[in-house]
Amino acid sequence: MKIEVSDIKPRIGSIVRVDRASLQDENVVRLCLDLLESRGVLVFPRIGLSDAEQLAFTDRLGTRVNFTR
Repeated sequence: MKIEVSDIKPRIGSIVRVDRASLQDENVVRLCLDLLESRGVLVFPRIGLSDAEQLAFTDRLGTRVNFTR
């Protein structure tokens, strides 16, 4: 697992460079949760997730909330 994190602004946002397979790694999930808590916004450039892969990853971050009007 190789992961690189760089900050976008001093107090908010981080760029996370990681391969798709590593998003299944519990350590990566835990790191992303910590980053979300401290940085608020994460960007995963050029990772190319399908809708299903993105939902599977975000489900690992917490309970999905469906907003309706």
